[in-house]
Amino acid sequence: MLDRFPHELVTDLIGLLYDSALTPSVWPEALGQIYKALGFSNIALSINSLTNGAMNNQVVLGIEPHWLERMPLYGQDLIDLWGGPARIAALPLYEPMLTTQIADPQIFASNPYVTDWSAPQGLVDALGLGLHRDTKMVATLGMGIHRDRGEVGPIEMDVVRTLAPHLRRSIVLGELLERRVLEVITFEALLDTIAVPILLLAENAFLVHANLAARQLLQAGSLMVSVRGILRLTDPEAERRLLHCLDIAAHQETALGRKGITVPVHGLEGEAAAATVLPLATGPVRSALVPTAIAAVFLSPHNQTETPLDAFAALHDLTPAEARIAELIASGLTPNEISAEIGIARTTVRTHLQSALEKTNSRRQLELALLLRSFRPPV
Repeated sequence: MLDRFPHELVTDLIGLLYDSALTPSVWPEALGQIYKALGFSNIALSINSLTNGAMNNQVVLGIEPHWLERMPLYGQDLIDLWGGPARIAALPLYEPMLTTQIADPQIFASNPYVTDWSAPQGLVDALGLGLHRDTKMVATLGMGIHRDRGEVGPIEMDVVRTLAPHLRRSIVLGELLERRVLEVITFEALLDTIAVPILLLAENAFLVHANLAARQLLQAGSLMVSVRGILRLTDPEAERRLLHCLDIAAHQETALGRKGITVPVHGLEGEAAAATVLPLATGPVRSALVPTAIAAVFLSPHNQTETPLDAFAALHDLTPAEARIAELIASGLTPNEISAEIGIARTTVRTHLQSALEKTNSRRQLELALLLRSFRPPV
């Protein structure tokens, strides 16, 4: 579908999202371009803390002040419209959905959010997108649809799906970097204040800068080393994947949403980490920070209480059903055998399997199985 939407525009939008991760003041420009390019009437990004109830970030564009002031009055009505908290919590992340497709028609027709808030503005529907949900934070995106706009088609939905993982990564990385900029003078000094190991890389994994935590890892030498200024991972397969991600980051940012930019890494002493790649090559903010760098790589240790399957699913944004199917495929079962094993229809198994293949950038079942097996630390 993206072939019928300007590739350069999608690339520019993704670039603005990653600029927003580093400079929160860019969020209104990024979101404004998204909803206008797709023909929506407004946009609202909400990032809420689940630890203290605070709204860490909210950007609302395209709604007149009078209606924006009244919007909180209909919060519970909006929740009811989408089926209540439990149903909302069960909705898949990164999958755009229309209110008219989710809501019961009778409830939609009489809901005060629709009759008293949306309809007077000429809004007939809305697109909702879950971006992030964990024990600390929930992030959602919504865009209003005016009656004069016409139907939201598969092209627009596919563009939103492509942007979704970049939105999510920008939010998470922005939360990591937020509030520290005023404490330092240079970007490199900012990175040294962060406990997460971060490396700035040029093409071919040339090491431009490593923050203090990353320098300690390089010195330890179990996960990675620097050889003549080139980052080398001690895990050959992880190094191959990282180089592939760097190449994509430098030349084709739009592909990162579908192929993923997180690489599992195993160390010589059995430790496991996740390397997440943030493109830096394009976008006015990112390219100006460290002009020679094409990507920042964030290294996070795997939670030792997680099973390898849990960590694998988290890295690739797999649903529990998709992760279970991937695990059974890796164990050697066929889709028909999985259907009989867990008692679900073969078509359902194949749907989950196809989604797992796409999310992990695997072309065949064998490739998915090998990927999951390789994720387990060597004995």
